[in-house]
Amino acid sequence: RGEYISVRSKNAPEEAIEAVHRAFPGSKRYAAHVDIPGLSQSQVEETVRRIEIDHGGFGFYRPSSTYHIFMPGLQGGKMSSSVPASLFGFYEPDSSVKKKVMAALTGGRMTLEEQRRLGGDPDSCPVYLLNLFHMLDDDIELADLRRRCESGELTCGQCKKETLERVRAFLADLRDRMDAVEHLAEEV
Repeated sequence: RGEYISVRSKNAPEEAIEAVHRAFPGSKRYAAHVDIPGLSQSQVEETVRRIEIDHGGFGFYRPSSTYHIFMPGLQGGKMSSSVPASLFGFYEPDSSVKKKVMAALTGGRMTLEEQRRLGGDPDSCPVYLLNLFHMLDDDIELADLRRRCESGELTCGQCKKETLERVRAFLADLRDRMDAVEHLAEEV
């Protein structure tokens, strides 16, 4: 900003703002920023970065963007209670969950032969995205699932069966944990 650099805070602790002010003699402190005259941006950045790290980080980062992937329902459209086949509930019977997962839309090909020869498209597959967002925490396992799909090694039917086992295990664990704390909700 012309003759001075303005270090602005979105969420820096008060101590970090004060540390920036103390680090630059002649700086002017305001409630949520410090103006530093007579220095280049690179001179200021190095010191501010050190102060930021000393105070837990994230205090003075420049604005950035976030990117989101739409998580479709099992039928490929939006998840909606008006389209029961698009989602499953935490306490939905296993037989119903199985029916929905096994009937889910996929990113596969028209025929099994094409699927094996050309592979699938995991980015357009609600079953793959279910694994990506909820079922697989291990990046290596997820990368292997993607590789097997794209190479045609994994068919959509087999992928659905593997995903169903993950969903069943997830729901069983979640239901157990919810049941274990249900009494707390009743006390409130």
